[in-house]
Amino acid sequence: MELVSPTSWAVVRAEILVAKAEVNLLGGAPGQAEASLRAALRIYEDRHTAPPAEQVRDALTSFDTHSETNPA
Repeated sequence: MELVSPTSWAVVRAEILVAKAEVNLLGGAPGQAEASLRAALRIYEDRHTAPPAEQVRDALTSFDTHSETNPA
């Protein structure tokens, strides 16, 4: 008996990456958070999972907006 089917394992990994991004952001590591979100987005796009991909794109947009208003 499988707990997670092989086809959905990638989506589970993407969900873990999104959760990791939230933890990284709260922990003051926005670069790591952005990297995790980008990795999750690739998985969602590869799997044609539109709603979660759109949510991740929106989250990444906030990183882009933040970096434009607060240059390093």
